[in-house]
Amino acid sequence: MGPYKMNGRLVAVPKLPAPQVVPVGQPFEVTLYQSGGERIYDRIVLSRTPFPDWPPKQPQPARDGVMRLAGAQLYVNGQLAASQRDVGSGPVIWVHLPGQGRFLVALDPQGNSRFTEAGRVGGNVVEFQSGGTKFRIVCAEPVVSGADRPVFVYHQRSFEDALDPAHPLTRQPFLGNAGPASLHQE
Repeated sequence: MGPYKMNGRLVAVPKLPAPQVVPVGQPFEVTLYQSGGERIYDRIVLSRTPFPDWPPKQPQPARDGVMRLAGAQLYVNGQLAASQRDVGSGPVIWVHLPGQGRFLVALDPQGNSRFTEAGRVGGNVVEFQSGGTKFRIVCAEPVVSGADRPVFVYHQRSFEDALDPAHPLTRQPFLGNAGPASLHQE
């Protein structure tokens, strides 16, 4: 759950199905939640075939349209603010600053007018500005594949409302990744 507030209520664990023998390759379902006419379930298929290259033998390269933050160091106005080993990857990365919300950074704003061009990404570095604050993220590996390109930023102040103020992570800068820019609204 991390530093996020818990909205809603916890529901009881669903009744698990009786034990059964399932042949390899035949799908079976487990109900995770059911109420009235609604059902949330997981369909599982057992396999003897291992995932290819799992675990990865070497770091995964950056993919087109995706930013990857590996061994990231965040500088805010020239001062080291945070270091994280592997933040992960996605079409949007973000920086949280305590009390200010988060700054979402996208390669493609996907028509979302909240994102404005505010910097560049190339090689192992992402640089952008928002509201007079200068951000620089330096990574141990390339952030994107290909040539330097612009980045688009959206300062989402409402992010603070989703955080649990009692969690220690909410009182320090941290980095994350998220889905496409088109999904981010106030």
